[in-house]
Amino acid sequence: MKEASEYLLLSVQQVPPQQRLRSLAADDYLLLALALLWSLYHLRSRRTVSKAEIWYVRPQRSIQGLGSSSGKSQSRDIASKLEQTGARVLILWSSQSGTSEEFASKLGQELKSIFQLSTLVADPSEYDLDSFNGIPKSTIVLFFMSTYGEGHPADNGLSFMDWLTKSKASAFRTVPYAAVGFGNSTYTFYNNVIDRVEAVLAAAEAKQIFPTLRLDASRKNSYEGYLEWKSDIFNTFRALLDLKEPEFDFVYSHTATWLPLSESEENLRGNSDSAVRLSQRSDNYEALALPIRHAERLIDSEIQTCLHFEVDLSKLPELKYRTGDYILVSAPNSSRDVTDLLELCGLATKRADPLEFKSSGSPWPTSAPSIVTTAEELLTSAVDISSSIPRDLAGKLARYAPTSEAQEYLLRLSQDKNMFAKLGHVSVVRLLKHIEPHRQWAIPVVFFFEFLPRLRPRYYSISSSSVQQPRQASVTISIKHKAMGQATRYFLSKQEEWEAFGKSGQPQNRPDHGQDPSRDDERIPTIAATIKPSNFRLPLASVTPVILIATGTGIAPFRAFIHERARIKQMQGTKAGKILLFMGCRTPDDFIYQEELREIQNNIFNLDEAQFQIITAYSRPNEADVSERNSRGKCYVQDKIRTYVVEVLHLFLAENAALYLCGHAAMAREVGKVIGDAVMPRNGESDKTWTELKEAKRKQRKWQEDVW
Repeated sequence: MKEASEYLLLSVQQVPPQQRLRSLAADDYLLLALALLWSLYHLRSRRTVSKAEIWYVRPQRSIQGLGSSSGKSQSRDIASKLEQTGARVLILWSSQSGTSEEFASKLGQELKSIFQLSTLVADPSEYDLDSFNGIPKSTIVLFFMSTYGEGHPADNGLSFMDWLTKSKASAFRTVPYAAVGFGNSTYTFYNNVIDRVEAVLAAAEAKQIFPTLRLDASRKNSYEGYLEWKSDIFNTFRALLDLKEPEFDFVYSHTATWLPLSESEENLRGNSDSAVRLSQRSDNYEALALPIRHAERLIDSEIQTCLHFEVDLSKLPELKYRTGDYILVSAPNSSRDVTDLLELCGLATKRADPLEFKSSGSPWPTSAPSIVTTAEELLTSAVDISSSIPRDLAGKLARYAPTSEAQEYLLRLSQDKNMFAKLGHVSVVRLLKHIEPHRQWAIPVVFFFEFLPRLRPRYYSISSSSVQQPRQASVTISIKHKAMGQATRYFLSKQEEWEAFGKSGQPQNRPDHGQDPSRDDERIPTIAATIKPSNFRLPLASVTPVILIATGTGIAPFRAFIHERARIKQMQGTKAGKILLFMGCRTPDDFIYQEELREIQNNIFNLDEAQFQIITAYSRPNEADVSERNSRGKCYVQDKIRTYVVEVLHLFLAENAALYLCGHAAMAREVGKVIGDAVMPRNGESDKTWTELKEAKRKQRKWQEDVW
């Protein structure tokens, strides 16, 4: 396969020999030799190997002890597990990003803490499917199911959904149930999975005890709908199970014990990875300190800031990336927020004292038996103290209010959604300071461990090409000043840290790709991150045309794609497949990387639009080119797709181009509609046929989306 060898040769030829020797480790040489042998084998056999999907990783498994495997074998018989735990409620969840798992885990925790009701929270992929036939008919089953992509189940729910459909849900016949769907209405098949679950359960005559809730991730107030559903389902449980709960008296699923310093030193040494286990990491991805080699502000306006970072991988030979991969960033809470919360709760003097958390019968069965850490580490790296809290958490905080007035205020706040909404973005730190800034709150540290959401790593597309710079990766971040999140605050602080580092006399010129960027300076700023594989990749054959459709920082992976195609053309001098780039943003000033992309277009592709064409769409006509406005006086990417639809369809259908979308999910939906509307009359096809065609293209990796 010429195309396979092409990438392997380029990865070696792209830099001078001296630099290659410095950057390549022994395993690189071994991998290169094996890859070349593999390519030769397939040249002879004329066979192709299908690429396996990346491992399914649940980023929310960040704290061993809250949802992560303890390493002990457990029964795969769900009926036996229900009998062992005495659980009267079973919550089955299926999640791609971790949202529905977190909701399920929190609900299981609340059922135990408020009602002392034994609950089993379960991932259906961890149990033998036939064992579901043994579920007692008295067990209440709650389904928390996410819809992923174009109406598909999450990875851990694929087998379960297939089994549920084929078995016609016979295991749940006459079983009482309720359901919550997690979806995004910007996608065509919104909450398709929970619709399928509901239909098959209805056919099996399962007993629905409460109407199904469909949560919409595209709506900011969707959590309010969940709170109303939860309140009603609690009332349903009270009636069905005759439950009682005392005011303010709830039970924790873990105990927190301060260890004597004499004992704790050895415990901490024996648990030297406790900080890691409490930090944000996925099952197979641990954050590393990646040195920053360059940082700059691409945009710096009153509305937004756009940052570009280059991180050095040269001293981490085991850490490699491919063009299209993600950088997984672990952003800690700010030290100021941590200090404020410790002081408000009277924990400042104990911030570094060893603290042991032990499970006391967690509602999910895979809790680790013990974790040794510190209060400071917990509040810095494990739980999210900076994001806006849910309204119901105010009611839980009322138990620890320092005054009766504060307690009454928190209870009213938890019950009045309009009153809570007026507070705007309110983190737990801000709320406590707002109510009683000068009094000490008697909130135990276990409260934060159990009730605050987990810090999750953030995914960013790598905006550099591994063919062009294999030991240095770049990341692009957009920051909206009115709505800064945990990760964006972190990156902004790193940008300021880099700028201060540069002013101290350290060089901060952007290194050329052929230079060794390493500098032996322990003071150089770092980013806590690692690399995560992706399937969002260029076609292996460089002659395949590509259609790239982006908005905003969605240009990041396409910058990498374009640099890679340009490098291939430089090295081989052969004609590559056409690059057709559609870029949408507010104004020309918001088109990041425009100058370097135009330079590539001019110098490498010689302004030949048959090889590389850039088409822009600006949504602010008063400040931009107004030649292609829609009826509202604005121009969006889908408008330009409509204008160039003949060329798009020719590339997509006749030349079998690979089409990529990166940016807002609403943009991807609208682009899909425009192309679908054009395909149907062209080929005399129905809407169903277009859906099937798009799905076939998706399976061939000729239609790929990375949207949010």
